[in-house]
Amino acid sequence: MEQQQPNLLDKKNDQQREFFLSTWSVNNITTVFLLILVIGIFGVWTYNNIAKEQFPEVSLPTVYINTPYFGNSAPDIENLVTRPIEKEVQGVEGVKSIRSTSVQDYSVITVEFEADEDLDEVVRRVKDAVDKSKSDLPNDLDQDPLVLDINFSELPIVSVNVSGDYPVDELRKYAEFLQDKLEDIDELSEVQLKGALEREVKVDLDLLKMSSYEVSYGDVENAITSENVTLSAGEIVTNDFRRAIRVKGEFEHVEELKNLIVKSEEQRPVYLRDIAEVNFSYQDRTSIARSDQLPVISLDIIKRKGRNLLFAADQIYAIIEDAKNHYLQI
Repeated sequence: MEQQQPNLLDKKNDQQREFFLSTWSVNNITTVFLLILVIGIFGVWTYNNIAKEQFPEVSLPTVYINTPYFGNSAPDIENLVTRPIEKEVQGVEGVKSIRSTSVQDYSVITVEFEADEDLDEVVRRVKDAVDKSKSDLPNDLDQDPLVLDINFSELPIVSVNVSGDYPVDELRKYAEFLQDKLEDIDELSEVQLKGALEREVKVDLDLLKMSSYEVSYGDVENAITSENVTLSAGEIVTNDFRRAIRVKGEFEHVEELKNLIVKSEEQRPVYLRDIAEVNFSYQDRTSIARSDQLPVISLDIIKRKGRNLLFAADQIYAIIEDAKNHYLQI
């Protein structure tokens, strides 16, 4: 009798093929459903809380050295300011390139470092090098060289303009009110007020009157400086309590300054009002901003590093909407 040989192909077809993860998922469908739900909830939570930026927070290892020296030509700036600073900066560790621009009254030096350098450490090294170069710089520099770096996290994310047909003081009051509200937001690090005129007392001296009373600029300066102070007068113990005593001498009104005795000879006092006009005014404008021919005060809003940009924006607009009225224009 002829023996039938087994068919290997049929045996393979009879064998059950399976993938472990698929089989486990089918047998544990409830567990898989709960796992997917947890992953989904965690993903939504992470998306909402992860920091979001308009621009990536990158660190550019580039430092700028700005030095004003007014009244000097470009060649003089090059020889007297730029070259002495470059000489010291070239020896700083990690310098990749140095570029400089010398123009009338101004010197700008750009120092680029390797990409892996820490920006704070780079700025410290450059400041040390600039300090060493000061002995070779002119003695009559208007101000010391200024070392700067670019930090993208300090750029404003929103600017709000406060404008209206109102006096500057009233606009400033509303701008400062809005500034205080915005600074309460945790996602913000700072709200800078721009364009608000600062109050100051102006003393316009009359040279002819000063000459007739024999009063010098030094007399006026010393009199104002010595009188416009608040001093500590020690402590006093009353009823077993120790209390600090202060002698308040700072000027609070313009009239107090007008009645200041600048000089006294032969029992003839010379008051500040005798030789000058004293007014409570504003500082000189350095820029002018207007909207529809009306004055503007701007608030530059800076986000805290690592915080969510979208959360910050939502809270900013919520506060502005609450405070918004005919004084505010965004």
